[in-house]
Amino acid sequence: MPDRPGGEVLGALCGEIVAMTHKHWGKGPTKCRASWAGSDALLVLLADGFTAAEQTVSAAGRESDVRAFRTAYHEAMNERMIDLVERLTGRTVTAALNDSNLDPDLTALVFVLEPEGPA
Repeated sequence: MPDRPGGEVLGALCGEIVAMTHKHWGKGPTKCRASWAGSDALLVLLADGFTAAEQTVSAAGRESDVRAFRTAYHEAMNERMIDLVERLTGRTVTAALNDSNLDPDLTALVFVLEPEGPA
């Protein structure tokens, strides 16, 4: 298995994603955990990041609207997130996937990286 950047890179990834989310969303998640999912994928879990407005809309039975806006936000931020992962890992991202869950408040970001070494 190719060498993968360890805890320092994963910690930096969390720190920068939380800061980026806070800057562009207005509120960042209070919890972030990044881990390798095999040799060619990174999983980032963000928790406790929904705004008071999103919680209000969700409580009014409009969960699909909250999810739709979350999806639009992640699509708008996709290039920035990919650039961040590539800069910190030194690897090319071939796909970036995301989804948000309302209860519990959790967002998953998955970055699939180009395989290292011979094909």
